[in-house]
Amino acid sequence: MKIEIKHPFAANSPADEIDVRQIKKALNRLGYYKPYEKTGITGIPDAAIFKALEAFQKDQGLKVTGTMKPDDETSRALSNEAAKTPEGEYIWRTVGDDKVRASHAELDKTRRSWADNPDPGDDFNCRCWAEPVSTDEIDDPPIRPVYPELLLLPSLRIGKIALGPVIRVLTKIFRRAPKSNGKTTDHGSIRSKQRNISQKDIDDAIESAQKSGNVTTKTGKYGTLQKVYKGSNGVVVVLETQGRNAGKVITVWRK
Repeated sequence: MKIEIKHPFAANSPADEIDVRQIKKALNRLGYYKPYEKTGITGIPDAAIFKALEAFQKDQGLKVTGTMKPDDETSRALSNEAAKTPEGEYIWRTVGDDKVRASHAELDKTRRSWADNPDPGDDFNCRCWAEPVSTDEIDDPPIRPVYPELLLLPSLRIGKIALGPVIRVLTKIFRRAPKSNGKTTDHGSIRSKQRNISQKDIDDAIESAQKSGNVTTKTGKYGTLQKVYKGSNGVVVVLETQGRNAGKVITVWRK
């Protein structure tokens, strides 16, 4: 991917649509920029693209301005880096509307190697983007015994005399267990209660992460893809995307 912008790019000046698309695609390819999911890569500059450009400049040892000019140091560095084939894999993402090319719609949500062609954004006016595959471990240790009664069960002698108390204990446990609201798994419900995270906190985290592009995809321990939303409210939400729990929150925590 070669970058050839024809006009200065800065937050306080008019931007050329073709230039903006090139910059967004290059920074997305390099893992610095993720677009809003409902729009994809567009020719309209947003706050995230300038932050991404600043991060790129910092990593390259360039003056951090969040701006570019034709054939300046930043432009040349971005073009050189974008021309390289990134290592590893990514998730192909589309906006999901009826304007998406049929061939790209088939690739949506698929895990691909950067060594394979095509790449998101190769085609003219393509809004698709690459979503990084996160290798970070989810900070979600096994659930501690939430109910003290569970610790007593191994010591109970199951017999005609002990059966009644056991049944009463189990009944109390299940009555007190947090119930899924349809948006979360039972595990997610327990986590949200343990960590005092409301459904509104979860919804706000997902919405803000989508707008800022702070969403990654990782492979769960059972091989399913999970989306990790890092909200501006400090809440991290892990959403299952495949299998019987697809579309449900499986765990949450605060950063």
